[in-house]
Amino acid sequence: MNPDYTLDALPTELVEYIERAGEASRFRRRAVLTNGNGKWELRCCTVEWFFCDEEMPSAASTHQYEKAVLYEDVLSERQCLEFVTELSKGIAQFGDYRLKREAPPQWITQIVPFNNAPMGGQIPPPVGTSKSPT
Repeated sequence: MNPDYTLDALPTELVEYIERAGEASRFRRRAVLTNGNGKWELRCCTVEWFFCDEEMPSAASTHQYEKAVLYEDVLSERQCLEFVTELSKGIAQFGDYRLKREAPPQWITQIVPFNNAPMGGQIPPPVGTSKSPT
């Protein structure tokens, strides 16, 4: 359960887990955007995988504030792969917010088991996180 840090490239492990999830899988994407000096930036983003036969929780509505946006949506396997690929190139789209980064994202990939793993639950793909450099 130790995180794997990658500073300059899309983690291969993350791509493999997303591809292994299959077309019927869904991913919940949650992001925090902030506005400084009139420019929106991605502060952090998580992607959580859901089993095909598991009921997918509905996405929370986007919360917009003067200097921050809390964004959530649901992606298919294909959309999730497109998202992480574009993000690795410094581009991200969250609803009406289209972001372009100058610096490459910092990736943290970590396998996080379900709460009921001891009761026979399966371990899902890792939660992928992109975080802005500080």
